[in-house]
Amino acid sequence: LATNSDYIYDIKFAMNESMLCCAQREAVYVYNTKCVETHVLKRSMLLPLALEYLPYHFLLCSIGFQGKLVYFDISMGKKITTHNTKLGQCDMITKNPRNAIIHCGHNNGTVTLWTPTNEQPVARVLCHKSRIRGLAVTNNGWEMATSDDRGYLKIWDLRTYKELHSFKTTTMISNLSYSQKGLLACSV
Repeated sequence: LATNSDYIYDIKFAMNESMLCCAQREAVYVYNTKCVETHVLKRSMLLPLALEYLPYHFLLCSIGFQGKLVYFDISMGKKITTHNTKLGQCDMITKNPRNAIIHCGHNNGTVTLWTPTNEQPVARVLCHKSRIRGLAVTNNGWEMATSDDRGYLKIWDLRTYKELHSFKTTTMISNLSYSQKGLLACSV
């Protein structure tokens, strides 16, 4: 896939297992099932750090060093839109499976919620006082979990944007993920 000097920041399957999208150092590279490079999205998705795929819309989303959220339609092979978050570098992105809203976790502790049709975020939630390290949304789309540098884990209600629970650990929690049963997994 990548040479020794390449970094892979994030990987997502698009459509099915036949399309593997890799956020590498300077662009998004697309590989087939035999790990042969089929596309390079240099002009469309420059300097990506994180990827997310919206399967019902065939949209590949990326955000990176420049803090620009890019929506790319993989069925047509065209960039749909680019939103400047104006919050600097961002490496946390996830989707709400219920309504396909993209959630971006930023270095200032803010989570912004985006749609492709709005130039501004549909919501901004100040979740933490330090950098967002983990971000996950439940499968029903009603709750969001966030974690930060200082060891805080918070659960948020996405209908009212209010904090439901807050937990403090002695170490930083970096990765969050909800299971199909609604259980939250995290890494410390």
